[in-house]
Amino acid sequence: MPKTIDVKNLARKCIMDSYTYVAGKPIEEVKRELGLTEVIKLASNENPLGPSPKAVEAIIKNIDKINQYPDDHNYNLKKKLAEFHACGEENLVIGNGSTQLFELICKTFICEGDEMIVAAPTFRVFDSLVKTAGGKLKTLPLTIDYTHDWDAMAKACGDKTKITIFVNPNNPTGTYSPKTDILNFLKSVPANTIVILDEAYIDFMEEDAYNSVEFLKDYPNLIISRSFSKIMGLAGLRIGYLITSKEIAALIEKARMPFTVNLLAQIAAEASLLDDEFKKKSVKLVAEGRRNLYKFLESLNIKYLPSQANFVAIKLPDGIDDLEFFKEMLKEGVIILAGKNMLMPGFIRVSIGTPEHMNRFYKAFEKVTKKS
Repeated sequence: MPKTIDVKNLARKCIMDSYTYVAGKPIEEVKRELGLTEVIKLASNENPLGPSPKAVEAIIKNIDKINQYPDDHNYNLKKKLAEFHACGEENLVIGNGSTQLFELICKTFICEGDEMIVAAPTFRVFDSLVKTAGGKLKTLPLTIDYTHDWDAMAKACGDKTKITIFVNPNNPTGTYSPKTDILNFLKSVPANTIVILDEAYIDFMEEDAYNSVEFLKDYPNLIISRSFSKIMGLAGLRIGYLITSKEIAALIEKARMPFTVNLLAQIAAEASLLDDEFKKKSVKLVAEGRRNLYKFLESLNIKYLPSQANFVAIKLPDGIDDLEFFKEMLKEGVIILAGKNMLMPGFIRVSIGTPEHMNRFYKAFEKVTKKS
């Protein structure tokens, strides 16, 4: 007889108890499942313009080098990033997307029983990362306006609090925290509590612009996370980076496995970093797309959260289940994200797409809303 195994007893308990992140459905999967030929994806906050043209050009130019291992030290990219942010190369850590960098931070600093404080709702990947590292997650609700409750977060920091993390602008709400709130929080937390500021969507902010790198001179316990996935359209290459004190960066580097960032990702990131024309074009498209989406929703008396990111959280009319709404939108060939998967029941999250994609969304939204 074939052997049977009890996987529950094989795995660590923290693995069995951790949350499994729900990503936006791939276009090809929806086509296969529903037999559709035309599907648009407005679920994963991807750049609707595609990747930076300079990145594509650099990839084509260097494609014959993929038989070689990448530069494990990311020398050229670190040099360009250091110039761009006016920081030292020793202040940078490059990784296989922000998620892998968050995993490295937990691996480096979280000990058994240590605590991470996050707001809820926010990017849900932190749940599994801290638990699988042996730590505990303490979640605090956002305010009634879906912004961070800074006083509550500061008061929640205790002896076991190793890390606090907040996303600005926040995902999935799109709300943001001003510079004064961030600085006041940094002043209030103990020096040995690490503060992670995830700025994946910072390029889309239209209000209260600030340069968080300047905070590092006074707060060496700060880790800033940036991504090439959103504004530069390199989500499929998986590349992000941290800016922090050289002491913290050196510790994180000790936990990093070699060759985590592939050769083409490094080259594409380096080429796209100074592609100001593409960046401005992307920001303009998102800003106009948000305004047009607001007008559309207001014409239907649909509530939404004003956003500083490249997506908008929309409150569905009372009585409409967001998971069912998500499924009905799939049938119309439009992929969005359901609120229940983001700890926002009754909401959906919609990425800003091209005008053509948004018009497709408007028609599908009206049809499904009336049907529901």
